[in-house]
Amino acid sequence: MKQFVFGLGNPGDEYRQTRHNIGYQAIDALTTLLTGQDFSQAAREHHKTKTLLYRTGELFLAKSLTYMNESGQAVLSTVDYFDKQLVADIKSGKPAGTWEHPQLIVIYDDLDIPVGQWKLQFGKGPKVHNGLNSIRSHLGSDQFLHVRIGIDGRQGIRQQSGKDYVLTPFLGEEQQQMGDVLTEVCQTLRLRLQ
Repeated sequence: MKQFVFGLGNPGDEYRQTRHNIGYQAIDALTTLLTGQDFSQAAREHHKTKTLLYRTGELFLAKSLTYMNESGQAVLSTVDYFDKQLVADIKSGKPAGTWEHPQLIVIYDDLDIPVGQWKLQFGKGPKVHNGLNSIRSHLGSDQFLHVRIGIDGRQGIRQQSGKDYVLTPFLGEEQQQMGDVLTEVCQTLRLRLQ
C-alpha cells in the first residue's frame, strides 16, 4: 500500500522559518526520524508533480513546490502520478485509507489552535485554510488524515491580520514548544506508516 505524506508551506528562503511552513518542518523531522536522512539532501525535485519528493519503498514524503494557495495541484499530481487508483477512489468518494492506516496524510499550520498544541483528525480540518481548500478542490474530498499543528501565539491579541501573522517566525519559547510538537507528531505518525 502506497502512503503519501505532504507538508504544506511556501517555497523560498524568505518563508523557511515562518509559521505557515510548519508542514515543511514536519516533513524534515519525519524524514530524519524514519530514515536517518536529511530531507533536503535526500529529496529530489520532481518536475511532473511540482514537489520535492523523497521516496523510500511505498512511502512518499513531499513538500509542494507550489505556493500554499495552490497546494492541491501538487498533491493531486503526485498521488495521480504514482497511484492513479487512489485518486480514482478518492474522487469516487472513498476515504484515503483509514485512521490506523492512512494512504494520504497532510500536515499543515492551523491558526485556530494555540502554539504547542496539535490535532490528528481524519476528514476534518479548519474551514479557512487556503492550502487545504486547494486540496479539497483538486481531490473533491477531505477524507484523508489531517495533522493540524497550532501556530497561534497571539494570546487573544489580534493587532495583526491572520494573513500577515502566518508569515512571521516563531519567537523565543515558541521555538522550543514547536520542537516538542514536531517530535510528538512524528512519533505518532510513525505508528501509522509502514
